[in-house]
Amino acid sequence: MRFHQLRIGDRFRFEGELYTKHNALLAVHATSGRQQLIKRSAAVEPCPPETAGTPARREVPAAAVLAAFDAFYAQCRQLLAECGNDVQLDARLEQARQAFLDRLQNNSS
Repeated sequence: MRFHQLRIGDRFRFEGELYTKHNALLAVHATSGRQQLIKRSAAVEPCPPETAGTPARREVPAAAVLAAFDAFYAQCRQLLAECGNDVQLDARLEQARQAFLDRLQNNSS
């Protein structure tokens, strides 16, 4: 089988390593997470999900992501306060927080 024949998200073996197809030209290495450019015509061996060698990614509930992010954000605010509580940095941190939440909301719609 050729790389271009795989669907995005399919797992496959290329040159003895396991990958997941990310888009038309890129794959993600199963263990390192590094991206690899792969020619469309490259010969690949598709892997059924149950024999791919590593467990499939699990979905993380949105509530868990928000809880982790809130804890991270609180820690950032605490560190900022310990450094003198710069008003401009505080405002930029809040903007970054809102941008993250907006992006998370748009991707879950």
